[in-house]
Amino acid sequence: MKKLLLCVLVVSSMSHASEKSICGDKDDRSFSNIRPVGRAIGILMGRGFCTLTMISKTCAISAGHCYEALEFVDFNSPASIDGVPQFSGEQDFYEVNRLSIKHNYTGIGDDWAVVRIKKNAKTGLYPGEVQGHMEISYDGYKSGDIIRVSGYGSSEDSSANLAQQTDIGSILSTSFDSFFTTNANAAMTHNADTMGGASGAAIVNEATGKIIGIHTNGGCTTISGSGNAGVIIGQNYALRNAIKSCLDTEKEELSAAQTQEHSQD
Repeated sequence: MKKLLLCVLVVSSMSHASEKSICGDKDDRSFSNIRPVGRAIGILMGRGFCTLTMISKTCAISAGHCYEALEFVDFNSPASIDGVPQFSGEQDFYEVNRLSIKHNYTGIGDDWAVVRIKKNAKTGLYPGEVQGHMEISYDGYKSGDIIRVSGYGSSEDSSANLAQQTDIGSILSTSFDSFFTTNANAAMTHNADTMGGASGAAIVNEATGKIIGIHTNGGCTTISGSGNAGVIIGQNYALRNAIKSCLDTEKEELSAAQTQEHSQD
């Protein structure tokens, strides 16, 4: 049953990977294990895989069109077997608090999700406590900057398919307008290789190690100058407010829990 479920998820993810998003003649992604980067898994809805990144103990960011995949998340995922992704161990498997999800999905530049992740059922720890988290920068980006995108995209390499892979590229543009763009000032293009399943991956400024955006769309081809797309966090104010709300709520809840623990001592 578990293998059948995984196959269903693979088919679902592959159906969203038809648009080519390898930038150039070959796939330059390599295996990675960047611990704060998790694989979102839509087990109950059978909605495949996406990528999310921890930004605090409990808060994470992803893409808005990944909403139905934001049910569970695993970290430190093993290599796939015959193209079928393998779940991480129980200690690296977490449930998403779906009641916490705030998201928009209206087009490029406004495709984002902010979620909170529950404690691990076995360890009793939040993912950010164990896997770590990454810092967000709301400025300090420009065309030509080197960026890194790490996600759980599909691959012709059966062992890498929907396992974590990473690639570096550069920012091609920091604003653009097209038929699919709904927030031109918050839309960016880049040429790091990605495939379906990497949606929601953080776009990280390689020089600072800080998150500046969220990868959401393919678009790269072998044609020079074509690019994949995402949202610039600093330019999308609804996203910025959702992140602030998540971090503030987390701080308040953790502070209240500590106060209660001390009162019981």
